[in-house]
Amino acid sequence: MLVVEDHGNPRGIVKRTEDREEEIRFIVSSETRVQKLKRQRPRVTGDSKFAKILAEFFGLEWALEDGDIRSIKVGRDEIEFVDGQETILRVNHLSLK
Repeated sequence: MLVVEDHGNPRGIVKRTEDREEEIRFIVSSETRVQKLKRQRPRVTGDSKFAKILAEFFGLEWALEDGDIRSIKVGRDEIEFVDGQETILRVNHLSLK
């Protein structure tokens, strides 16, 4: 996986395998803290088709509803990376190729 940048700001993530390349493009809309987190796999949650695609992209488990301490909540226009009750990062997703 590679982070794509635009003028020093993250703009997407590219995942390459031997036979294909996938890219998620986004805009960072808010960031609340920067710190190293303990290792704990998040679960992707949300009822949209994009939530399932995102879970597969990262090789994570998908669930319809949130119930984990660490999760990636996928809404219609945004993705929130949540640790406990705190949103760590929010991005507006643009596209998936």
